Amino acid sequence: MDAKQVLIIQTAFIGDALLTVPLLKRVRALYPDSKLTLLCRKGVGNIFVRLKLVDSIVEFDKSKTSDWGTIQSQLSQSSFDLILSPHQSFRSEMLVRKLQSKIKIGYKKWWNFFIFDQTVDRPMQYPESLRLMSLLSPIDDEVRSFFESLQEGNQFLNSDSQTTVNFTREVKIPELVSPLIKNLKLDAEETVIDKLVKDFNIQTYRLILFAPGSVWATKKWTMSGFSELAKKLQESGYQIAVIGSNAERGDCDALAKAVPNAVNLCGETSLSESLELMRRSALLVSNDSGAAHIASLVGLKTISIFGPTVLGLGYRPWNNNVIVNQVELKCRPCGLHGSDKCPIGTHECMKNVNATNVLINAEKLLSR
Repeated sequence: MDAKQVLIIQTAFIGDALLTVPLLKRVRALYPDSKLTLLCRKGVGNIFVRLKLVDSIVEFDKSKTSDWGTIQSQLSQSSFDLILSPHQSFRSEMLVRKLQSKIKIGYKKWWNFFIFDQTVDRPMQYPESLRLMSLLSPIDDEVRSFFESLQEGNQFLNSDSQTTVNFTREVKIPELVSPLIKNLKLDAEETVIDKLVKDFNIQTYRLILFAPGSVWATKKWTMSGFSELAKKLQESGYQIAVIGSNAERGDCDALAKAVPNAVNLCGETSLSESLELMRRSALLVSNDSGAAHIASLVGLKTISIFGPTVLGLGYRPWNNNVIVNQVELKCRPCGLHGSDKCPIGTHECMKNVNATNVLINAEKLLSR
């Protein structure tokens, strides 16, 4: 099919939205001359434009119900050739119904047959990036063949394991579904990072980034764990920098204060500038948060510490160079996302993560 105007609806938080990158890359490859528009949450879209994954963004504030009518009016002025809707809310699907498009593709539900021209069974047995890619199966022979070739027991099946998992050995992501942005060139971001490197005397080839924040309190590893690990890595000659958004300043400031000579870059970089910083770094240590998904775009070696969620939910960092740390617990998962407090009041899923064990995994990645 020919598609000159394409709309993708993805209104998730930044971390989950970044799992859409392989899908966006594939759509760009299929329709290089098309205008690709992304409907997304406010504050999320700029990184996708800077990376040339989309041509334009339409952002809305989910906290303002009045925004939705404006968005609908704006998008109704266009006639699309293709609409892909990974987002499954009733509101999003009603929007799709009202828009003009030659082909509309979404996930199959018992009631939405009148909205979409093609529907796909959401393959919950696979990581989220592959679930998203499956939307192209009706129109992309190569993607369809990829899914048909997957057999029971293949490397991509979600693991329900609640023990420590090393994905560096288990997952080899092929180019077709890879999030890597090749030939990354963000000139303005390079200038900003060059200045930070100079101002803070950063040795990037020995730089390890720590991202201690999260939207959810229960997804945060203990501050004592982060600081103990950072000090051990300093003893091995690495430089530590703390990163995060302004909303995560409390966690970042606390960690920077606890680790002597740590560089506090909290709030100093935009998303695209953070990407450039990660491109120059040796390792990222983060919670199960957006930072780990940003790192996947440049293949940065990553230690991701999972607490209340499990890998079987499908939201693992989509990166070959990742080790996911978890401790064995029967109470997990306690929800699809994290929460403000532990439902049983123990928060063992994070308190029991040992800094020495995380250090062993960090050294494994750094030695590769």
